[in-house]
Amino acid sequence: SPLFNSSGWDKIQVPANWELNGYGTAIYTNHGYEFKPYKPQPPHLPEKNPVGVYRKIVNIPDNWGERVVYLNIGGAKSGCYVYVNGEQVGYNEDSKNTAEYDLTPYLKTGENVIALKIYRWSTGSYLECQDFWRLSGIERDVYLFAQPKVHIFDYTITPIVEELSSDGLTGSGYFELDVVVKNSTNTNASVELTLGEALNEGGKGELSVAAGGTHVQSFKVPFKGWKLWSAENPVLYNGSIAISNGGEESEKIAFRFAPRKVEIVGNQLLVNGKAIKIKGVNIHEHNQHTGHVISREQTESDIKLMKANNFNAIRCSHYPQPAYFYELCDEYGIYVCDEANIESHGM
Repeated sequence: SPLFNSSGWDKIQVPANWELNGYGTAIYTNHGYEFKPYKPQPPHLPEKNPVGVYRKIVNIPDNWGERVVYLNIGGAKSGCYVYVNGEQVGYNEDSKNTAEYDLTPYLKTGENVIALKIYRWSTGSYLECQDFWRLSGIERDVYLFAQPKVHIFDYTITPIVEELSSDGLTGSGYFELDVVVKNSTNTNASVELTLGEALNEGGKGELSVAAGGTHVQSFKVPFKGWKLWSAENPVLYNGSIAISNGGEESEKIAFRFAPRKVEIVGNQLLVNGKAIKIKGVNIHEHNQHTGHVISREQTESDIKLMKANNFNAIRCSHYPQPAYFYELCDEYGIYVCDEANIESHGM
C-alpha cells in the first residue's frame, strides 16, 4: 500500500546482493542445489525461503503523462513480483535476463510507490544451478524510461555479405532491417520511419499501426565495399532509426553496427572467408567485493585485459550478459558464444 510506513526499514544499494550487505549467507556449490531437498523435486521449494522487499518512491513528471512508461529490471534473483501504488503488475523469473513492464496504467503524475518482492529461490532456481556462488537480490540496473505512445519497440539488423574482397577485409551485400513499431493509443496511427547515418540508402518507410497493435516494417539496405567486422578489425558504423508523426520527429534510436560473414565450411569456422583460431575464455558475473554485481567499467577493464593477452573469444558461462557487454565486445573485437540461463547442473 502507498500508505505503508517503511521509515524503519534499512536502505540498500541497488544493484547489490543481500549476502554481501549483511543479510543472509552466501553459499558456494557446483552441481548440487543449495536448498533442501537437495535431491531435485521441481517445482517444490523450501518452506523457509528468504524474501527481500524493496520499496521506492518516484516522482513522475507532468510531461510523461502523454507517454508510455516502462520499468526495466536488468536482473533480479530469483523470483520477482512487481507492485505499483499497491497494485500487482506482474512476476518474472530468470535472473540473468531483462524483464520489462508497461507501468502506464498504474502510474499517476507526481508521487508513486514502486515495490519489488524478490524470493531467494523460485522454480527458476532449478534451471539456474551453476558452478558459482549462490547469491540473491537485484543484480543489475533497474530504471524507468518513457517513450511516445507510438514508438519503436524493437529492431533487428542482419547483414548478408554476398561478395568478399580477396583479403576478406571488405565486402558488399545488404542489410535486412526489421523495425517493430508499437501503438499504445486507442486510435489507428500513421507514421514514417527514416534511416540515418550509414543506413541512409535505406530511405524511408510509411506505415499504419492499428490501435493497441504492432507493425513490423522491413528494409533492405545495400552496402558496397564496406569494411567488415572481425576480432582483429572491429570496425563499427553509426546508424539510426527515427520515427515521425505529421512531419515532426518524436523519437530517434542510435546504434553501432557492422557487416561480417560467419560460416562453417566442413569442420572449419570462417569469418569473412578466412579460417580463424578461437582463443577463448569463460566468464562469470563475479567480483570478490560486490558478488554478482559488475559495473560497465569492470567489464571494459576485463575485456581490455583479455585482448592484451591475445584472447579473441568469450563463452558466456552460463547465462546472457547485460546489453553493454555485447556492445563492448563489438567495440574491442571479441567473438561471443552466448548461453541461455539453463545450466541445471543439479538435474
